[in-house]
Amino acid sequence: MTKKKTLIIGLTASIFLLGATGLAVARPGGGGFFGHRMGRLIQQLDLTEEQQDLALELRSEMRSKRKAMRSQMLETMQTVASELEKPQPDSARLHQVANDRLEVMRTQMHQHIDNLLKLHSTLSDEQRTKLVRQLQRARKYGKHMLED
Repeated sequence: MTKKKTLIIGLTASIFLLGATGLAVARPGGGGFFGHRMGRLIQQLDLTEEQQDLALELRSEMRSKRKAMRSQMLETMQTVASELEKPQPDSARLHQVANDRLEVMRTQMHQHIDNLLKLHSTLSDEQRTKLVRQLQRARKYGKHMLED
């Protein structure tokens, strides 16, 4: 395979993985804090009704933002495909597409952190301790997954 083809395939795969990673973080079941784990977290932390309302409100907010993000991802994939159809794809354009996706992902991650901190500010000492324990368990599981 030529160097150029290898570069194009690598770039395409990288852009796709960047987008997929962003979706995985943001969507239910994708490992994100506001994903399918919210219900279980609410039970484990024994949240008050007000805390539950806040958690569900934050989850709903992120859900609506995910829809826009998915739409942007489809547009990105189309842009990449269009460039790769050309005999001489525009390298600068593809790099800009990657940079744009990274910026969207960065913004999403900061929004997740801000939402987590909003909920965190309402937690009691006991609830924070339980939250930290859950994160430590998740970290152990993640380390185990890396070793396999």
